Amino acid sequence: MVTLNVYVPRPGSAADKAIAAGSAVVGDPAAVREVVVDGVRSTMVEVYFEGNLYGAANLVTSEQRLARAAGRLVARYPTRGQGVVRRARPSGGGHL
Repeated sequence: MVTLNVYVPRPGSAADKAIAAGSAVVGDPAAVREVVVDGVRSTMVEVYFEGNLYGAANLVTSEQRLARAAGRLVARYPTRGQGVVRRARPSGGGHL
């Protein structure tokens, strides 16, 4: 069994601007990494997301969108709904 984290983009953050409102966002806690750029340490996490931008009938609920995003993450399915973003909290799920 795989354990994934669920994230919510923090209003005004880069993730909030890049990910459609209402999207389900999941990340693999094993894929979290620390980076240092210009002396600033940041926690980065790979996320997959599903916002149902095209109105698919089988992606109406949050649960359906979470299941789709999680399935793609576990399969490492190539999709536009994927990226690496800065995590705002030090551990577990939470805000991006």
